[in-house]
Amino acid sequence: MRSEIAEAELRLQSGNVRRAAVDPEFEKVLQRVINAVKADPEEGDDGELYEAMGFVRRSVRSSGLTRRRKEQELPAADAAPKAVPT
Repeated sequence: MRSEIAEAELRLQSGNVRRAAVDPEFEKVLQRVINAVKADPEEGDDGELYEAMGFVRRSVRSSGLTRRRKEQELPAADAAPKAVPT
């Protein structure tokens, strides 16, 4: 039983080393595929393929702009007065 666990741990370590060696090359290839999809005039970064790859389409992406509301501008439900014990 212990020898099986030791063997499994050794296989795991070996797999991690192989993955670490392959990951940088894979990242380069993956980035090239993404750039090719974005450069395609029929797809681009607003196409269905781009979305299917797990990215957010340009037309759906929000601007990221947020504006904080002042305390007096909060809706009545958010600014409900605290209950006063009687």
